[in-house]
Formats: sequence, C-alpha cells, structure tokens
Amino acid sequence: MPIDPAILANFAGTDFLNAAAYTDRWGAIEDWLNGGILGVDLKQTAWAKSDHLVAPRFFGSPDQHMLAISGDVWWRRSADFFLAFDDFAPDAWVPIPHAAVNVLCSPPPQVSTGHLEITCDFFSYEGLGDIQNNAANEEADANEAGRYQILIDGVPVDGTARRIFPSLLLTSQYLRKNHSIAVSIGGLTPGPHTVCLAVRPNPATDTSSPGTPGSPDGNHRDWRFIWTGNRSFSAEVNYL
Repeated sequence: MPIDPAILANFAGTDFLNAAAYTDRWGAIEDWLNGGILGVDLKQTAWAKSDHLVAPRFFGSPDQHMLAISGDVWWRRSADFFLAFDDFAPDAWVPIPHAAVNVLCSPPPQVSTGHLEITCDFFSYEGLGDIQNNAANEEADANEAGRYQILIDGVPVDGTARRIFPSLLLTSQYLRKNHSIAVSIGGLTPGPHTVCLAVRPNPATDTSSPGTPGSPDGNHRDWRFIWTGNRSFSAEVNYL
C-alpha cells in the first residue's frame, strides 16, 4: 500500500521528538520498503536511463582497481621492504613500489572535475648509519635522513610530509615508525594522473669516525639506508 503521508508529516517547531513518534515513522518506512511499494508510488514518466544501471567492474593484478558509477578506486599493498640509499637519488623524489597508482579521472557529463581521496599507511626507518644521536638532538633538523610525501603528477601535496631520522641505537628505536597519511583533494581535472608515496633521501654527511664529526674520510656516513615496508595505499576518485 502507498505510504501514509500523515505518518511522515513534519514535526512542528514546538513538538517534542519522543520515541513513539520516531518509531511510528521508522516502522512505516520499513513496511513500505519491505514489500509495500506500489506502482503509484513511483514516478510514472520516463526517468531511468541505461547509464543509471551500470555494474561496477573489478580489475586484478597488476593494476588493482574498481570502476563504479559515482567513483573509482585504485589500491596497492605489500609487506616487502623497499630500500633507498642516502645517495640513491639525493634530493630527488623516488616513488615507492606498491604505493603508486595511475588513476583516470572520468567524470560524468554533469560534473566537470573529480574529488581525490588518498589514504596510505607504511612502516619506515633508517639503518646502518654511523651517527650516534642523543635524546637532545635525535629529531633535530640537521639529522633528517630523508622524508616521504604524497605526490600528484610529480608535485608534493601540502600536509603529507613525513620525516625519517637515524635509529641506530637501541635508545633510538622509537624513531622506527608507522606512518599514516590521509588527504582529500578537490578539483581533479579529467584525464590520467600519477599518484604515489615517494621518498627523498638526504645526502649523508661523511664523518671521520662513527659519531665523530670531522674530516670526511669516505668510509663513514651519518645515515645510509631508508627502509619502507608494510605499506598499503589507496586512491579514490569521487564524482558526487
């Protein structure tokens, strides 16, 4: 039967919202949805088109993603470690494998741009450098071994930087961290875009002996290896 408009009447501004009034309305909606819908309840003129009835498509390796109606999503994950050296690509961004995707922004005709949602989790640390930090300077700017950041088409996204510091000593193990990044970006233009987590190693300072700044001898460096592991990455493009 058609739903009774009286049951769903708006509450007056001075009405109290009591449990009975709420449950009456909720029960009426449940009854209507669970078998009470009649043809007269639906719009009679043509309104549904074929583009309203599109099944989502799922794609597996090597490019895991789903194409839906109001949005698409790409995802990656890996428990393997990726290793970057201090001189691997000094002062240059290096995309992290299994934390990088190519997305396609393809909005419907009534929408001009997409909305990009990125989430990323990863574990990282620096290891095998010679610096001997102490509690007073472990996270000093001068000891930054490198940093991570989300890049879109090669451009760093503000607010997504994560820094890495040497963690050789047992007292520095807390510098081995799990990082989480979530960022929302509007106005994504139609077309393909590269989205990734990238690392930028800092060139290390040579020291004459472990933990002793002095004349560089080429055999010792304050930091060496940046490890990235246990990472998951997703990029979702929405058109609502």
